[in-house]
Amino acid sequence: MIRHETLFHNIPLYIDENVRITNTMIKQGKQLAYLLSSFATHVFHISQSVIHLFRDINSARVAFNTNGALFFNLRYFEQVFAKDLEFSLENNSTIRTIINFYFLIFCHELTHNINLSHDLNFIHCFESVI
Repeated sequence: MIRHETLFHNIPLYIDENVRITNTMIKQGKQLAYLLSSFATHVFHISQSVIHLFRDINSARVAFNTNGALFFNLRYFEQVFAKDLEFSLENNSTIRTIINFYFLIFCHELTHNINLSHDLNFIHCFESVI
């Protein structure tokens, strides 16, 4: 993956070599980055520097944690949430769904800073993060 030159709310985007950046992708990247940076700053009180976006072609990953760096898949956001958000900025239900989903994903990835495996200890740590 290569780092795209644009930062989204101070969050870098890494893309597969075959990904062509579009204006829609940039807009959606800014939306996701705003949410994630708000979580980092206002909820978890961690540096935004640990947050990264990535845009691949076909992986099933929503997010992952590498040595404390959190990576969130922009393509997943595009496919699952972006269209609903485009037509529903006034729809609190849609916004709540997106916030709740990414809150849990963020908690999950932060838990990997404590426990790498998905075992019983991970579940206990995950509960404490939430």
